Amino acid sequence: MELDSDKDMVWLALQVTQHRFLVNFYPGTSIKPRTYQIVVQFMPLMFRPDRDVKLCELEEVNGIDQGDIFQARWFKPITSWAPSQVCGHTIFSLFPPPGHKQNLGTWPLHLPQEDLCQKM
Repeated sequence: MELDSDKDMVWLALQVTQHRFLVNFYPGTSIKPRTYQIVVQFMPLMFRPDRDVKLCELEEVNGIDQGDIFQARWFKPITSWAPSQVCGHTIFSLFPPPGHKQNLGTWPLHLPQEDLCQKM
């Protein structure tokens, strides 16, 4: 299904609207949110993408609205890391606000000072 405007997208994003909308479809039907992926390089391995606290901290430091980072995960599996590795690449899934036209590939992501990865 396609929506014609940002206004329609905002309307359908409301939980009450989604529930009323989905009860008329096949059981188990869901609405998948649209997210945008960005790769963040040189993330320190102490970063825990599975912890909401760390994602909230990143949102706060970067001036991103709370909840706009949907999820984060490591680019490579942890089992593939080298023993001496200190940094890795992560993939962030973001919820940009409706009508947002900025090129997501140019967003600088700043880490809290204690989490910076020092390259030697």
